[in-house]
Amino acid sequence: MIKTVTDSLQRQYDTFIDEPDDWFFFLGLAEYMQYLRTTELTIPLIEGVEEQMHQFDDEFKQIHAAVEKEAKRAFEVIQGRIAKAGIEDEIIERETNEYHGFLDGTWSSTASLGQSLYRNVRNIVERLRKLDRDDLVKEYFVPFVPDPKLTEIYTITPSRDRLDDLEKKQEQSKKTQIWGSYWHLERARWAIMDGLDYMNRQKGTLRGSLNRINASPLIREMAAMERRDPNPQLQRFIKRDYLFHARRFHTFVLNTLAKVPKYLLDDQENKDAGSVQLAYSDGTIHIRGQSLRITKRQHSLQNRLMLKLFSDLYVKWDFEDVFDDLYEESRGKDDWKKLYKLIDAVNDKVAVESDAKELIRKNRYEIWIDPDYLPPK
Repeated sequence: MIKTVTDSLQRQYDTFIDEPDDWFFFLGLAEYMQYLRTTELTIPLIEGVEEQMHQFDDEFKQIHAAVEKEAKRAFEVIQGRIAKAGIEDEIIERETNEYHGFLDGTWSSTASLGQSLYRNVRNIVERLRKLDRDDLVKEYFVPFVPDPKLTEIYTITPSRDRLDDLEKKQEQSKKTQIWGSYWHLERARWAIMDGLDYMNRQKGTLRGSLNRINASPLIREMAAMERRDPNPQLQRFIKRDYLFHARRFHTFVLNTLAKVPKYLLDDQENKDAGSVQLAYSDGTIHIRGQSLRITKRQHSLQNRLMLKLFSDLYVKWDFEDVFDDLYEESRGKDDWKKLYKLIDAVNDKVAVESDAKELIRKNRYEIWIDPDYLPPK
């Protein structure tokens, strides 16, 4: 099975990697990525990379919600002061109308709602400063020391500092982890395979990382390559960049497949192996001919526990060492219950989806995998 898949992948890869024509290169790349996404052996691999790609999503969601809340609070305070002062100004009115347009959906942007509202409030603060009404917004800016008429820092939404830090962290992860290459390659696949259908199904515009506003350039560039435009003005699909990402990701895929235990790769052998087959990779446990998804997050405690246990199937691990590795904290009263509950949660999930009961065994001193489920040494 593994040889069949890797041979097919290599053939797919060879059809486009040295292709001189840009359109045929990207078309072959899209077909290669589509194969990875639809082949049983590589689906868990792709799912694992996508989970890595989304590792910051929850934190981004929380910070964007905080920015939105802070922008709304500042807007209400400032509007109250403007009304009390009897200020009428065309620019402030325009920003106010746009602010309400973002709230009711008549205006759209590729930015988050909080970021869009923040810009409106910031523009109102700037306008009031130009009208010499610093007194109405003095807590929302820090004057620039050499020239107090200028603004050094806006304090409208303090959570934006956290957002900037997280964006830098995400960008660094994108550069150094394999999901960064996948992100580029998936954009090419999407633009060719799914983009037009997506655009036809959309009515109006949607806020977020994928909407008509920022999907259109992807599809437009691919169409320009397909038409062989003499000057396509490509900004997103630069072939030399995609050559690097394709080579990097292809190597990652082959290396990952090479780590899959041999006794999991042949269908007939799996059937004959019966209860002795057991392995864990990319958040999925392979047991008794089944592949069970254990964790959605590659940095989760479940994943770290499984990686620890499966680094040597035949070892009885010291309870305290496993606890310290997972929780990275000194043990206090009843802290041992954390690890017991974690083991029980994994066991419950495996038991529900297979006939394996108590896969992970434990006592006060040791943690180990039940030998009844282990493959022969």
